[in-house]
Amino acid sequence: MKIEKPPMTIVPFANTNCNAWDFGNGNVVYDFLTADRMAKARGKTLAQQRHRRFSESH
Repeated sequence: MKIEKPPMTIVPFANTNCNAWDFGNGNVVYDFLTADRMAKARGKTLAQQRHRRFSESH
């Protein structure tokens, strides 16, 4: 018997600074803790930054 997990949905960033999340309908949250609670309540996860600021070789 195969157990299927529901697809994980991600709350996207609302700006290029990656410090605000867009929950739709113009609902933008700038506070990480509030955004995290809202995302978990909806069964979603917050988008994370995809790159580091500095190179690992330095």
